[in-house]
Amino acid sequence: MSLKLITLLLVLSLTSLSCYSTVVISGNSTILSDNSTFKLGFFTTTNNNQPRSYLAIWYAAIPTPTYVWVANRNLPIKNLTSATLEITPDGKLAVKDSGNGIVWQTSNTQNAVEAKLLDEGNLVLLSPQGVTLWNSFHFPTDTWLPGMNLSSTQLLTGWKSSTDPEPGKYSLRLKPPGYGEIELVYNETVSYWTAGNWTGNAFTGVPEMTIPYIYRFHFVNPFTPNASFGYTETSLEGGLQPPLTRFHVDYLGQLRQYTWSPQTESWNMFWSQPENPCKVYGLCGNLGFCNIRMSTAPCSCFAGFQPVDGGSWAAGDFSGGCRRQDDDVCNAHDVFHEIGVVGFEGAVVVSFPGTRSACESACLGNCSCIGLYHNEGANLCKNLFGSLLNLRNLTSDNTIEDKLFVRVQRGGSGGKGQEKALILAVVVCGLFAILVMVVLILLVLRKRMIRRRKEEEEAVFPVTNLKVFTYKELHAATRGFSEKLGHGGFGAVFRGQLPDCSSVVAVKRLERPGGGEKEFRAEVCTIGNIQHVNLVRLRGFCSENSHRLLVYDYMPNGPLSVYLRRDGQSLSWDVRFRVAIGTARGIAYLHEECRNCIIHCDIKPENILLDEDFSAKVSDFGLAKLIGRDFSRVLATMRGTWGYVAPEWISGVAITTKADVYSYGMTLLELIGGRRNVEGPPSIGGGEGAKGEKWFFPPWAARHIIEGNVEAVIDDRLSGLYNTEEAERLGSVAVWCIQDEEAMRPTMGMVVKMLEGVVEVAVPPPPKLLQALVSGESFRGVGADSANKVSTDGGANSDTDDYVQLSGDSKESKPVSKIEGVKENEEQKAGESSISSSLEPTPELSNATLEMDDAPIIGEAAVSSVEDPELHHAPSTVLANGDGGDYPLVHNLGDAKNICYVESGKLWAIAAPIAFNILCNYGINSFTNIFVGHIGDVELSAVAISLSVIANFSFGFLLGMGSALETLCGQAFGAGQLDMLGVYMQRSWIILTAACFCILPLYIYSTPILKLLGQRDDIAELAGKFALQVIPQMFSLAINFPTQKFLQAQSKVGMLAWIGFVALIIHIGVLYLFIYVFGWGTAGAAAAYDVSAWGVALAQVAYIVGWCKDGWRGLSWLAFKDIWPFLKLSVASAVMLCLEIWYFMTIIVLTGHLEDPVLAVGSLSICMNVNGWEGMLFIGINAAISVRVSNELGSGHPRAAKYSVVVTVVESLLIGIFFMSIIMTTRNHFAIIFTDSKEMQRAVAHLAYLLGITMVLNSVQPVISGVAVGGGWQGMVAYINLFCYYIVGLPLGFLLGYKAHLGVQGIWIGMITGTLLQTLILLLIVWKTNWNEEVPNSLVEQASERLRKWTGVDEGSDVIERDALT
Repeated sequence: MSLKLITLLLVLSLTSLSCYSTVVISGNSTILSDNSTFKLGFFTTTNNNQPRSYLAIWYAAIPTPTYVWVANRNLPIKNLTSATLEITPDGKLAVKDSGNGIVWQTSNTQNAVEAKLLDEGNLVLLSPQGVTLWNSFHFPTDTWLPGMNLSSTQLLTGWKSSTDPEPGKYSLRLKPPGYGEIELVYNETVSYWTAGNWTGNAFTGVPEMTIPYIYRFHFVNPFTPNASFGYTETSLEGGLQPPLTRFHVDYLGQLRQYTWSPQTESWNMFWSQPENPCKVYGLCGNLGFCNIRMSTAPCSCFAGFQPVDGGSWAAGDFSGGCRRQDDDVCNAHDVFHEIGVVGFEGAVVVSFPGTRSACESACLGNCSCIGLYHNEGANLCKNLFGSLLNLRNLTSDNTIEDKLFVRVQRGGSGGKGQEKALILAVVVCGLFAILVMVVLILLVLRKRMIRRRKEEEEAVFPVTNLKVFTYKELHAATRGFSEKLGHGGFGAVFRGQLPDCSSVVAVKRLERPGGGEKEFRAEVCTIGNIQHVNLVRLRGFCSENSHRLLVYDYMPNGPLSVYLRRDGQSLSWDVRFRVAIGTARGIAYLHEECRNCIIHCDIKPENILLDEDFSAKVSDFGLAKLIGRDFSRVLATMRGTWGYVAPEWISGVAITTKADVYSYGMTLLELIGGRRNVEGPPSIGGGEGAKGEKWFFPPWAARHIIEGNVEAVIDDRLSGLYNTEEAERLGSVAVWCIQDEEAMRPTMGMVVKMLEGVVEVAVPPPPKLLQALVSGESFRGVGADSANKVSTDGGANSDTDDYVQLSGDSKESKPVSKIEGVKENEEQKAGESSISSSLEPTPELSNATLEMDDAPIIGEAAVSSVEDPELHHAPSTVLANGDGGDYPLVHNLGDAKNICYVESGKLWAIAAPIAFNILCNYGINSFTNIFVGHIGDVELSAVAISLSVIANFSFGFLLGMGSALETLCGQAFGAGQLDMLGVYMQRSWIILTAACFCILPLYIYSTPILKLLGQRDDIAELAGKFALQVIPQMFSLAINFPTQKFLQAQSKVGMLAWIGFVALIIHIGVLYLFIYVFGWGTAGAAAAYDVSAWGVALAQVAYIVGWCKDGWRGLSWLAFKDIWPFLKLSVASAVMLCLEIWYFMTIIVLTGHLEDPVLAVGSLSICMNVNGWEGMLFIGINAAISVRVSNELGSGHPRAAKYSVVVTVVESLLIGIFFMSIIMTTRNHFAIIFTDSKEMQRAVAHLAYLLGITMVLNSVQPVISGVAVGGGWQGMVAYINLFCYYIVGLPLGFLLGYKAHLGVQGIWIGMITGTLLQTLILLLIVWKTNWNEEVPNSLVEQASERLRKWTGVDEGSDVIERDALT
């Protein structure tokens, strides 16, 4: 009885459990796959302003929501909060809404107990035994994942629109009844793309399948109803996991293959079919027109029509098509709107002979007629009935003459002319409105910027308790900045005394506009609230117009670096120890105790100042980088001083506070040794040692400290008066601080504790990187068995008192330290240190012996000590500020790489924005040619002649005249005469505008001039007409070039790049509008050319007037003063530049005399156009290298100028070779960008090898020319150009082209010969140049004299001029 009762209870309990559902997901909850790749949950979209929720699977591992499977596509949930995914009592998976109603459920027949999302994105239902009862891969939606198969019953169907997952009209399936290929179908009836039959490993229509990739395709039972086609992914090389990938049928009817890119965090589309979206059947519906150029919204309605469903159309569902705006089926007063040559499907065509009028009458008499075709040549009429699907442009097929006319209501299209007029009016009004809006926005932004800057400045005052000084007060306090204390990277420091108190201050004057102002604000905001006994206090500042000054406490005992000179004052050990601890405390405060962690970035003896009590004060941390507490690293510009910069910073890795620890350790070594880490060994007699040789102290010092021989490192000027325990502690801490790995370096807080003796200091490991930085074993020691002798001169306080002279076979004198007044054993150890720290490396010393006249003989221990290779050449990375700022000599490949890295950064910082701006401006010319080239070959040749000959003539002449401003503005800016920049620019405006009127007859009479030069009549006439139409562009150059030079002189090249880029984008749009929309042809191209040119000029003027207040003081009558000297300089510059520009222009003219001028000029113009794109880049490099060479020579850095030339030439040559390889690879294809003519494309391909050679030459030639200009060789370059181009190049090209019958190739070979000769001559000149002779003796006097000579004013009048402006 009891057994039956238990059984009954068990049955009842199981029955009660089966009556309840198991909730899998509810609301916003989700389920992840085991590998976290996929996620299952509900998502919500908005359709017709109604939120709709769906159960879906999407990628969880990527930030872009990408849905691969949707369950309830046909019945969305309206309330997400009440939505649930449950396993029902009958074991099915169901989606329920708020009323507990089932909106979707699985079709499994057996009861499931568990739902699981697999790693491949497959949702499965499992039985109690773990058997799969249902899976989502058998019910795909729009996405085909690896492991999913297509079969006779399984197909993909795209979404209805971009926001509506409802099944759309486009599907991918196995094509019945053969099931041997896949196809895309419309409404599951009309096939519009097939893959071709299966061959065993690929489809015949998809050749990409034969290329080895990450896919492995498998086709089971092909050509049978049981066929199943799918794919899997294979592992990459090295066992790496393949990327995420998928095939997707999108709502526009294309099948696309995507792969996820983790680097760009986006889907890359590698393949799609059909490639032309307009070949998707029914994409735009009835009367919808498909435009292949519009990828996201390819469909549009004709004038007089509108979308049937505006909401679906806006969402991307264009299948509803278009309808008449009047909603009438037809009207007796309808008219016909010309569409053009188009293709279509779906309509019924009724053909009959007749005129256009008869054709229209027949169509108007039948309401079912929707349009007509009429062929005027054949007098054939075709009336169209039904639906017009797949309307697309066929204008590329010149054999079709039928034009489509669509029936519209009267007034619906307004006629083609009225429509264009309306579009033009709208565009003009829109452009004007945009222009007004941009001006207003700029004015508002400028006003806000000024107000915000003022508020920021005012906000600093109460927070920081800083005194705000006027420039006049500080000028008086420093007595006109007469007593200079030193000079830093961003300005000089002067001694001053405040009038209201007797305190002495140090006034730092920031001299560099732009960057200096940035550092000024950083210092004020950073230092203002920082108060510490070991940090220099900022007392106030001045911010008046362009003046930026900082007022600090004055440190009477100067920087620590003063006491590290061997011939200077020495500090006692107690002072040194206090300086070490005080400096560490100051840096630790910056790192650990400030509100924001401050990285100093430039710890060195020059930035450690000593007050009246010789207490250390850390200075110059206002330019440091700030990082928040949540960040441990910061990428900073290379601000530190070489020799103190941490290894990770040199390699370009992000730095931490440990970079300051490294710099502190290097400084601590200098403090212990009483010497600089890098210095040259003095020769006997007080002269300098061997030129270029430097000694690196840290490797030697670190080795002795680690070996416990710290007394060898201690400054011998202390005469043994130091605390041994403190010295060992300082030495060990210094070596710990300069460890290679930043993790091994202590924090500055720990450094303070170690110095104070709170924490025990262990013996540090040797820093190996210091040894690696040195250039080999540069010291071979002193042997004990040599016959050579060493002696020293006496004499107190002499520079050579502590040194002995080597004599004998050695060719050079070798200094050796001598220490007196110390116990014998200490003297011997000190002697070891001194000898090993001052002997110059040379093989001849390997057998030398030492003998001293006034000191004990250095014993055997000393000799054995110096035999070890302890001294090293200083690595070049620590010498960037040595030799007066010049580069060091290159000793090894590492030195060359460092110089290349630094010089490349300097070069491209100038060249990149200038090159980009020039590239964009040149792009305006190129795109004009590209658009015109698609009009016709004659139009291309005419416009090419006009732009290459007429426009280039004026361009070169005006650019040359504007180049005079580059020199004047650059020197005025360097001299601090910012108020003269605007005057010079206005003076150049006047001269260039007058020059435009002088050049004007060239444009007016361009047609007869071109005919006189032998151009064909039709080309000459069209080119002359185009030249007249671009006259406004010529006058824009009179404004454009001076404003460019004005901005370049101040290094404000970034704005030029932005203006050029925006102008290029607008120009392309205006070209398309004027040529294709309005149909203006070459006149439209000329109008777009004028609009873009004036847009660039006015944008630059607006920027100068609004944002360059220092250089622009408004219009001034002084611009008319001394015009004549300025004019002479401008003309001279123009002639020099035009000799080169006109050379290439003459090549085009010579080509016009060949037998087939259209083909010859067109092909050469295309090649010159492509070459010009590369040339624009090298013009930017030309400007940059000119600046670099002139700046370095003017600063007295001949080695830097020379290395700059070498680095630039090598980099430019590599770029030229790269471009040449691209041209040679694409020689048969790149001309298609410019022309549709196959004959013209073949002609260009024949010239490709000459284009490649020209590109290599043009990569070097502009660089060498820039070097010549930077070195002041303009006159010599002009004569070289005249000889190479006009005496060699042109005559040779004429002979080869006409006499040798080589045609355009012969002319071009002559041109290349002239360019090659000029390049070789300039290379030889640069190679033979003694760069030291190029360095002027008096830079200030030369610049002042040149400025007076070129402006035509003397010093007095120049002062009057500046006073008048202020």
